Amino acid sequence: MALFNLTPEELQEVKALVVETASPDTSKRSDAMNRLISQVESPIRMGFFQGDTVGSIYTREDLDPSAQAIYGLDFVGPSGEDQYLAYFIPDQGYIPERRVISGEITVDTFEIGNSIDWDLKFARTARWNIVARALEVFRKGFTMKVNDEGWRNIIGAGLNRLDDQIVASGNAFSLGQISLMQLRMERGVDFSEAFLTDLYVSPEVARDIRNFAVDTSIDFLSRHDIFFNPTDIGRGTGDDQVIATIYGTRIHKNNRFGIGKTYNTTFNTLNNLRTTAYTFALASDEFITGLDLSADGKQAFMMPVRRDLAMFEDQNLNRRRKAGVYGEMELGFACMDNRRILHGTIDR
Repeated sequence: MALFNLTPEELQEVKALVVETASPDTSKRSDAMNRLISQVESPIRMGFFQGDTVGSIYTREDLDPSAQAIYGLDFVGPSGEDQYLAYFIPDQGYIPERRVISGEITVDTFEIGNSIDWDLKFARTARWNIVARALEVFRKGFTMKVNDEGWRNIIGAGLNRLDDQIVASGNAFSLGQISLMQLRMERGVDFSEAFLTDLYVSPEVARDIRNFAVDTSIDFLSRHDIFFNPTDIGRGTGDDQVIATIYGTRIHKNNRFGIGKTYNTTFNTLNNLRTTAYTFALASDEFITGLDLSADGKQAFMMPVRRDLAMFEDQNLNRRRKAGVYGEMELGFACMDNRRILHGTIDR
């Protein structure tokens, strides 16, 4: 399995533990499960980076469980910090809340959990491949939840910039749209330099960009720079991989962007809460998100982690002839300066 790169000796050891998790001896079964958890917990934590799309955006800070996630604003703000708008997720699934801040912000953290189980018949026959696949699904559940909460915060914060809507012309993403977004980002922050360093788009927008390769209205050198920039193309992994660079902005394809997808629905829901909403038809429009992830801009995105992923044996499954684990972690998300986020829309 991609998540667990085991040597032949380690594989035999893990298979023996899997068999013991089906033992009729309660103490032996529990000991085997705890030993199995100790073997897989670290790879699962590291596996968050497989499919993670917010780890390269937010700055993670591991906190003591008793510490509060308090951040001063002097390192991201000018002397008039009271003009800053901070956004944070108060609990999982909640709408990002806005706070007018003067000197500091306290970020609420929340717990997320997941569980998985498998039939004991697979354990008795040492079917590690089945157990490993179950644990991969367990890991993906956490990754997806972290991604969704992180993007919910970004989408909500960006929608409250109160800028004029930046709409693509011609029902497709264009060089003109990204040029305007770059200008808007640079003019939107007076106290320091700001840049549109990264742009997150749907697979359909990625197709628009690929079509630039045969667009004769774009000169050869521009097309070459878009698709063959040796510094950035291919940087990152999975959904966070850079697919192109345009005028110095890295383009990331995200499969949860696009018409009919999760983040498009989130954008529409939060947009409708605005006093003056963007013109946006859920069935035919999509959005793109630009971020300033320069050294200064990245300081605006914080992810305090109060408790890292911990896994436990689910002791109530044996009566149902199953074995399994559950896990939990506690974290939060905050954007201290929403001028580092800029959305655009495309009417398809």
